Amino acid sequence: SGIGLPLSGLVFGWFGWHAVFWVTAALAAIALGAAALVLPDTPGHRGGRFDTVGALLLSVALVSLLLPLSKSSAWGWSGPLPLSLYAIGVAGLSVWMRYERRPVRPLVDVALFRQGPMLLVNTAGMLLGFAMFNNIITAITLLQTPSSVPHGLGASVVKAGVVMLPGAFAVLLTSPISAWITDRFGGQASMWVGALVMSVGFAVRPLLMGSVVGIGASVMVVSGGLGVAYGGLPSVIMSITPPEETASANAIGMLTRSIGSSLSSATAGALLSAVTVTVGTHLYPARAAFVTAFLLSGVAALISAVVASRLHPLRRALPDGRPDPLVEI
Repeated sequence: SGIGLPLSGLVFGWFGWHAVFWVTAALAAIALGAAALVLPDTPGHRGGRFDTVGALLLSVALVSLLLPLSKSSAWGWSGPLPLSLYAIGVAGLSVWMRYERRPVRPLVDVALFRQGPMLLVNTAGMLLGFAMFNNIITAITLLQTPSSVPHGLGASVVKAGVVMLPGAFAVLLTSPISAWITDRFGGQASMWVGALVMSVGFAVRPLLMGSVVGIGASVMVVSGGLGVAYGGLPSVIMSITPPEETASANAIGMLTRSIGSSLSSATAGALLSAVTVTVGTHLYPARAAFVTAFLLSGVAALISAVVASRLHPLRRALPDGRPDPLVEI
C-alpha cells in the first residue's frame, strides 16, 4: 500500500485520475485469481453460500450513513436529503442486524459481536481504523495544498506519495517489535502501546505543518504505532473467542476497522470541504481544518489505548498444558 502511493502519482500524471481506478481494479482481479489458484482449501471445510443479502443490506446502510456526512458542506446537516439518508442508514442497520440472525452462515455473527470482550476489541479496532485512514488522507492533502496557501506545501502527486512511502516501511519495521511485546506482555499491551505512539504522532503534527520533512516524520511515527497496535489485534481476538469462531471473529474485526476507515474518510472530507480559506478564486482547506482532523485522530487513538487497557488477562492452554503467551491479554 505504501508503494502504491507514489505509483498512483505516476499513473495519475501520465494517464489521468481515471486510470488509477482502472489499474487498481485490474490488480484486484489479478489478486483474486491468484488467491483462488494458490491458496489451499482448509481441511474439513464445509461448503456454504456467500451471504449476498446481508452484504447488500450492510452496504446500503453504511453508504446511507457516510455519504451525507462527507457531503455535509454542500448538503447541510438538516436538509431533507441528508436526514432521509440518515434515516435509511439507521433503519438499514437495524434490519441487517435482525437478518444476520437467520442465515446458517451469516456475513457477521452479531451474537459474537455483542459479547463484552469482543465489543471492547472491536471498538478499539474501529478507532484505530479511524486514526489510520486520517493519517493518510489529511497528510497527503496537506502536502498537495498549493504553496500559494499560507500553510500549503505545494508537493506534486508523486512527491507527496514519496513523502508518505517511509510510513509503509515503518509499519513493516515495527511488526517485530509488536511480536516481542505481545510475546512478553500480551496482545493488549501491543494495542495500547501502539495507540499511544499514534496519539503522540498526531499531537505534534500541528507543530510541523510548515515542513515537508516534519509531516513525513509524523506520518512515520503514526504508522509505526499502527504497526505495533495492529500486530497485537489477532492474538487478542483469538484469545477471547472459541477456536471454531475465530474466522468469524476476525471477519468482524476487519469489518469494524473498515467502518472506522470509512467514517474517517467521511469526517475528513466534511472537515476539509467545510472549513476553507479563499486564495484568488479557489477554496482550499484551512489550517484549522487540518489541525482539527489531526487532533480528532489523536483523540481516537488515545481512546483506543484506554479501551485496550481495559482488557483483562486471559490464557489459553497449549496442547501440552502450557499457557500460550501469544494469546495472553
